[in-house]
Amino acid sequence: MITWKHTAFMVAYTLGSTLLPVCYVIDLAAHKPGREPPVPPWLTQTSDFIWMGCVACITSLTPPDLPLRATYEVVLDVDEVEKQPSLGPQGSAA
Repeated sequence: MITWKHTAFMVAYTLGSTLLPVCYVIDLAAHKPGREPPVPPWLTQTSDFIWMGCVACITSLTPPDLPLRATYEVVLDVDEVEKQPSLGPQGSAA
């Protein structure tokens, strides 16, 4: 069940994860020694705090769900089984 807190977390996390690199890239691309950065420092710091707060709460604010499971089945080709003398007709050791 997804509640309002999960939605608010995802919005804040998306905002912080998007805004933070954008601020840094713009500041680095437009950097000139002795000039003020084009992005105000308060915006960069705010996006950094939003991102750090979201990372700290990631385990408690993501929606609960069953763990992911992967099931693998190894199947031998019939021709391969017949070529190997140690394997019986069912693919098991004789």
